[in-house]
Amino acid sequence: MQRVPAVLPYLLVVVAAGCASPVRVSENFALEAPWGDYERIVVHTLNGDVDLASGGSPGIQVSGVKTAGGLTFNEAHDNLNLLKVVAEADADDPKTFVVELDYPERLRYRNIGADFTIRLPQSVAADVNTSNGRIQARGLRDLVQLNSSNGDIVVEEVAGRVEAGTSNGGVRASNVSGPLKAATSNGRVFVQLIGGECVLASSNGTIEAREVNGGLRATTSNGNIIAAVNPPEDGEVVLRTSNGQIQADLPAGLRGELSLRTSNGRVRTDFGTATLSRPEWSDDHFAGLLNGGGPARIVARTSNGPIMLTCR
Repeated sequence: MQRVPAVLPYLLVVVAAGCASPVRVSENFALEAPWGDYERIVVHTLNGDVDLASGGSPGIQVSGVKTAGGLTFNEAHDNLNLLKVVAEADADDPKTFVVELDYPERLRYRNIGADFTIRLPQSVAADVNTSNGRIQARGLRDLVQLNSSNGDIVVEEVAGRVEAGTSNGGVRASNVSGPLKAATSNGRVFVQLIGGECVLASSNGTIEAREVNGGLRATTSNGNIIAAVNPPEDGEVVLRTSNGQIQADLPAGLRGELSLRTSNGRVRTDFGTATLSRPEWSDDHFAGLLNGGGPARIVARTSNGPIMLTCR
């Protein structure tokens, strides 16, 4: 791996009194490596953003900023020198390229971290982890796994499967050819143009799924659910929220069992050219067989909010 001199060697940042590390220093870095016909990239960092993309680069390019804290400038500077950016082939798997922040464990709570911007010449599978930071990934393939403790996740143009999770932040995914799993504890989930089954979850946030060509399971505790989905013949569409409204748009030719229920709200339907048989209804409940029934299953539940279903 060739090191390119940093443009700005050091930046001193003074943090408010009372912090564990009142002084922080940062250093830019830039690394390059030739392409080795890799099939997967693994990225691990601490307290930093990751921007990963393929295309437009003849080799592997890794750049960013690493940061460390200390009680004094000299201590912070010494801690910074102990942080190493590793960018190399995995010793146990030559088809995997690893980019990670290497640090002594005793520095974990000294405000250390690193932001990574990574450019690859070709699309690969990916496994990205950061403890506190935003993840952006695009132009990847196969299985793409993205995890952050605190930060938004944005993923685009994946030829394969995606699994994304964050504790505090939103998840946004678009143009994914395979199935998708996305979860956050506090944030909005938005997905669009997904070619497989979606499993979406948020504890506190709206879930919106547009142009999903697969089954859908969406669950949130506090938030609305908006879904436009084209499930397979034997697929499921299960939408659940504790506090929020549900809007669902289904294909007019879908055949299956329908069950809609709200504790405090009304159920409204517009079936268009679809038919409903064996109907059961009240102000808060609606059930029946869509287009004569079939293997598909459509379920919507909310405790506080209306349910609106249309078939187009």
